[in-house]
Amino acid sequence: MFNVTILIFKNLPYLCNMTKTKNKKQPEKMMNVLIAPGVGMTKVKPANGKKFTLKELQKMVGGYIEMVPNATGEFCYVWNDSGLLLGLEFNPDANFHFFLKSGYYRDLGLVGNVAIVEKKYC
Repeated sequence: MFNVTILIFKNLPYLCNMTKTKNKKQPEKMMNVLIAPGVGMTKVKPANGKKFTLKELQKMVGGYIEMVPNATGEFCYVWNDSGLLLGLEFNPDANFHFFLKSGYYRDLGLVGNVAIVEKKYC
């Protein structure tokens, strides 16, 4: 039984077609965007071209920020820390992305503007 289990996991990438080839184009990563509820996504860049300042991030989300990295550490989610208290609108697009990519679950969901920022800009 133990040998069969190892064999199954060893062949899993092949069975799931997860092997990398040079011909396949990698999907574009959704980073450095601001997701506003009811509006959609907008590309964002730091003013100095290197890193976002605290004031820039606060302006994007409309208040004090909370920053959470995704599971792989490639990018961070930034949202208004007091969004629920302020009664900001639920953000379904950001919640969907957060649930799929971060590896975390939030009971109350994300509200208001949510920025997805590359780790090098945080």
